Amino acid sequence: MEKRLILGFVLLANLLAPPCLLANKLQYFTFEDRYLPGHIFKSLRTSDWSQCLQACSMSERCVSYSFDKRKPSENCDLHVCGFLNECNALDFLIASQDSVFQQLRPGESSIQQHLPQD
Repeated sequence: MEKRLILGFVLLANLLAPPCLLANKLQYFTFEDRYLPGHIFKSLRTSDWSQCLQACSMSERCVSYSFDKRKPSENCDLHVCGFLNECNALDFLIASQDSVFQQLRPGESSIQQHLPQD
């Protein structure tokens, strides 16, 4: 009985915890209506987010991208770095309607390594 109670508590804790607290590795995730300012190695014009996704996935250097369909010109920003997890990403992503941020692969460097030092 005690073993079942402990197992039930562990299961409940895992269900209620944010995903970033359950894994200590780089994850792949998407945020709608958010973008990452800066950390861009290439900006281009695409007709939709799927072309931006394709451009990032075809570049070895690209870890993540931001797509903003409201921008009239270069609306796809390819980023050279990423986040440790989804919770960490929320500290840096900016709310912006009609934008998409997606991290496609683990980066060799994280956003924190690219921030200016105080």
